[in-house]
Amino acid sequence: MADQTGKNKREGLIHRLRSGESKAFADFIARYQQQVSLCCRTLGLNTAEAEDVASETFMAAYQGVKKYTGKAKLSTWLWKITYNKAISFLRQKIKKQKLQENLQKNYKEETTDTTPDENKEIVWNAVKKTAARPGNGDSSILQAGKKY
Repeated sequence: MADQTGKNKREGLIHRLRSGESKAFADFIARYQQQVSLCCRTLGLNTAEAEDVASETFMAAYQGVKKYTGKAKLSTWLWKITYNKAISFLRQKIKKQKLQENLQKNYKEETTDTTPDENKEIVWNAVKKTAARPGNGDSSILQAGKKY
């Protein structure tokens, strides 16, 4: 009987979320915040990163609740969103770290013999060289760099 009550509460929460009730979102977060944070921490995110991913997770769940079919438990559905958001975050983090490592490899520190403008040109060339390599390229970096 207790299991049926839990199911009814979940269904009620889903109905409230779908209808746009503002308190339902707060209840949803209160109910699942700890599980989402634990999932993020288990996947290797630090506390601040876990908080960021949790926020993205809850926003994605809120925006996608109308697509929730009920084939899986609500917690399973939310776990999958959390997992996908965390993995995406980790991929971006690794990509940024690799780019930074490549920039450091390609940048020759010549501050004693060069002017600040020449240093700027050296850094810009290192960015272009690093971003042009397969697997490193993020054209948005090149576009952003043109502003400087």
